[in-house]
Amino acid sequence: MPALIKDPLNIIICGVGGQGNILASELLAAALVEKGFNTTVGETYGVSQRGGSVMSHVRVSSLHQYGVLIPRGEADIIIGFEPIETLRVAREYGNKSTRIIFDTRPNYPLGVLVGEALYPDSALRSLLLPPGPGSW
Repeated sequence: MPALIKDPLNIIICGVGGQGNILASELLAAALVEKGFNTTVGETYGVSQRGGSVMSHVRVSSLHQYGVLIPRGEADIIIGFEPIETLRVAREYGNKSTRIIFDTRPNYPLGVLVGEALYPDSALRSLLLPPGPGSW
């Protein structure tokens, strides 16, 4: 069995309803179980059919079966399908060593699409992206 970088390895997959977050967590978990790891998956979602927040917790261990939910501040990897959701999850579950992989393309909420609200593109870029080319 391959070694984990940390045991347990805590992975969060986040985005909005309809992006495939739950499918991605199920595929990841199935692949990890096939490799012999103890894996638990749990989802938290609100109005996911209408573009609401969706977050999947995937906990992986070669030693134990851990509870489903990742404690706040203990995510090792965050995979984001939507920038605002990635930022929201990173602020709550991330720490200094958390690795974040995310899609920079926004999934605009209805209020933005009809002109009632603005999407904070520039603020997100400064919070999530490195300051210049080649800095990562």
